[in-house]
Amino acid sequence: MIKRIFLYMVLVFAVSCSKDSDEFAVDNSQTGIVGRWKVVETQFDDGGGNIHVEDQSDKNEIITFDSAGKTTNNKFSCDGIYTFTPKEPNSPTGANLTVTFECNALDPKSETRKESFQAYIKDNNYLSLRNSRCIEPCAEIYRRLK
Repeated sequence: MIKRIFLYMVLVFAVSCSKDSDEFAVDNSQTGIVGRWKVVETQFDDGGGNIHVEDQSDKNEIITFDSAGKTTNNKFSCDGIYTFTPKEPNSPTGANLTVTFECNALDPKSETRKESFQAYIKDNNYLSLRNSRCIEPCAEIYRRLK
């Protein structure tokens, strides 16, 4: 009886400790940019050609793209709009994702935030956003949420 309880506890512990748990999509059933994405890492060049990778999985930054061209990001207090044209990772450079947030359009002092990115989707579950303003390589890597 004690062995069964011990084995049951080991099994429960092993299953509950999975880092990816049920948060991230693991199959290829969803394609394209439509969906919810969570930032998991940033990549940047220190100016000397060295690429640094920082784990961002503890942050709760989520961006959502819907099929009607609307986007939300929990960094902003309003919804935005986007345009996206799929590209392969080895395609020539050039922005293929444009995101615009106008969080306080009624306030003449507010700024419209418009960003352009080189966006690539890998294995349908990873989204790489490279800001077009970066001189050195820089990217945010997102994983698709279920």
